Amino acid sequence: VVLTFFLTFYSKEAYDRFKTQWRVGTIVEERILDIAMLVRAAFPDDVGDRFIRYMNAAHCMAFCGAGDCTQGTYTDENFFGHMNRVYKLLTDGELARIREIGVSGEGVHEIMAWCVQIVETQRKGGFLEEMSGAE
Repeated sequence: VVLTFFLTFYSKEAYDRFKTQWRVGTIVEERILDIAMLVRAAFPDDVGDRFIRYMNAAHCMAFCGAGDCTQGTYTDENFFGHMNRVYKLLTDGELARIREIGVSGEGVHEIMAWCVQIVETQRKGGFLEEMSGAE
C-alpha cells in the first residue's frame, strides 16, 4: 500500500514538473517568434538576420544550461555544436567567444547582451521609435 501511494505520488509530481517545463518552453518559443517578426519589420535585413541568429543560438544554448553542460542530456557536443553547424547560428569568432565563457547560462547572457546592443544601435540609428506609455 505504501509503495503504491509513493509511486502514484511520484508519478504525478514528475508529470506536473514536465507539464510546467513544457508550458514554459512553448511560451519562450512563442516570444522568440514574436520578437523575430518585430525585428524583421523594423531592422535592416543583415542586422535582423544577425539578431535572429543570436536569439536562436541563445534558445538552443539554454537547453545546455538547464543541467550540467558536460554531463546533461543536452551538451555542446551532442546538441548545441550540432545545431550551430547545421543552422550556422554563430560565426567561428562568436562561437569561440561563447566557448570561452561556457555553453550554458553564462553564454546565453552574453548572447542576450549582444542582442540588447543591436537594439540600442538600431534605436540610435533611427530604426526604432521611442516607446511611450502615453498615447
